[in-house]
Amino acid sequence: MSRAATPTKAEQTASEKKATAEAPANSMDAITVFTFFWSQLMLLQCVKLFFIFKSSRTVQNAIPLVSLAIVDFLALVKPRCRYVTMTSLLVGFVVIFVTGHYSNHIFADIALGSCIFLTYKSDRSEWVNRATWAMRAMVIALYFVTGIDKMNGGWASHEYSCCILMFGGFVGLPLFKFWVPSWAPWDFMPHLAVIIEIGLPIALILGAAKGKYFWLRFVCFWGALFHCVLAETVSPMSVYPFTMAMAPMYTFVLPEQAALVANTVVNWLNAKPILRWGAFLGLFAAFVSAWPMLMAPELEGAMPFEYPPYGLWAFAAVWSLCSCVYLLCVTFWPAPKSDIPVKRVYPKRSLLGSIPWIFICCLAACPYLGIRNYPALAMFSNLRTEGGQPNSHVFGDDFDFLGYQRDYVTIHSTNIPSIEWAQVDLGQLFTSETKRFLTEYNISSEFWITPPGKGWPYPPTREFVPYSTPFVELRRRIAEMKDFPKDAYINYTRTQAPPQLRLAKVWDIFGVAHPMADLDKPVSQDFVYNSTVRGTEAFKDLETPLSPLENRFVRFRTFDLSYSPCRH
Repeated sequence: MSRAATPTKAEQTASEKKATAEAPANSMDAITVFTFFWSQLMLLQCVKLFFIFKSSRTVQNAIPLVSLAIVDFLALVKPRCRYVTMTSLLVGFVVIFVTGHYSNHIFADIALGSCIFLTYKSDRSEWVNRATWAMRAMVIALYFVTGIDKMNGGWASHEYSCCILMFGGFVGLPLFKFWVPSWAPWDFMPHLAVIIEIGLPIALILGAAKGKYFWLRFVCFWGALFHCVLAETVSPMSVYPFTMAMAPMYTFVLPEQAALVANTVVNWLNAKPILRWGAFLGLFAAFVSAWPMLMAPELEGAMPFEYPPYGLWAFAAVWSLCSCVYLLCVTFWPAPKSDIPVKRVYPKRSLLGSIPWIFICCLAACPYLGIRNYPALAMFSNLRTEGGQPNSHVFGDDFDFLGYQRDYVTIHSTNIPSIEWAQVDLGQLFTSETKRFLTEYNISSEFWITPPGKGWPYPPTREFVPYSTPFVELRRRIAEMKDFPKDAYINYTRTQAPPQLRLAKVWDIFGVAHPMADLDKPVSQDFVYNSTVRGTEAFKDLETPLSPLENRFVRFRTFDLSYSPCRH
């Protein structure tokens, strides 16, 4: 091939700039589509802040709500403006940090927002290129680590698997339940889920490294369907906040096609704005209002139980379905023939863009490092890392040098609400039809959450069930009690368990000792804590407040050593 047939780097750069210059001023790109989705995620956050403001109408609660609502409404209607995008991201980060409402989907929001914020460039095409690299790297890390989390002894359990529970909730919907044969491969679904979560990052790596659209389309197709399923189940089983976070993320799997589809849709709507926008919004509103009757007819149009009580399940389910349709269109949309290949952005040119995927890996490592698992990316994975009996097939206690998870208490009985209801079974609040369908296929409806320290604000969902939790969490809840009633009590057993080491010989060579490694077996002691013993030397460690670092970063949920049901 002659030299003239191959464009030089300078010629390619010049052609890129020319293509950018010739692009219509009002055309959309992946950053624009991201901003449109991001604004809706943050407006969802505004709903949470509204409930806080409603319960305590103070200026301190009003400022985050008003500032976030104004900025993200502007981002919703002006997604093409780079300054609006950056302001929306910055205000979102500040509000999330100040209000402190952390959950696994909020951590995902922070990571995907950082992919855009940290890769900012005045040259918009370069900004898209760098953001694409950062977002794809984060998606690869996210799926890979959650796939590893699911490699545990509880994930494949037919009765208690989170995967089978979610799948049962989906196929039990009125649209699908009559199609489920008696021989449905329920027990294969957990293995298929792991294959998908490990396969998607591999496919994305192949697509990004080789420039093969087949693999990128493969990721977009299966990812869209996978997350749509998680949102469509009837609340409180639905995990729509995490599904909604996936839409802006998948924009950068096929950024050119995402922009082309968005341009096509917006141009079509704007051709006759009053008629077409009105019809679209009216149809969307009609589906939202009819969704509870379609998916949970036994409720007779009422909304299913939702915790926290945002009342957004129907809206989010229809929104997620629309997003899935959009991403499927992106999947099959042809690449433009005049498309200029996006230059690969290497890590040395995107050091800041590497921060999001590193953050995801660090967050995923927290349960194995013994720092926290509430919240964590290991939620809905049946993973247990506590009690000196981890059920992971990949990691033991080898990297837990803190020992919080192996110093735990088992609560046998108590009359303190914040401790009695430190775990709540939302499965008891599933619709009667959902519970009937799960029972028919021998699937447990247990769906445990750990509410905040203020306690469960509703009547108990079932009788008290003894549970275990790290001792540090009992300390936290005792410290949060301003007044200790005279008749209050806690009957509990404190246990310290030796670590389960899979690299014991390696640690011996390096002379590394783990907390409680000197124990041959778990050591337990029974206690009854009440007002008569409060302040005595025997309970000094229980009444010791958490340090600022512990209070901020160390956090765990409840667990049970006899089995591993689905826990949030």
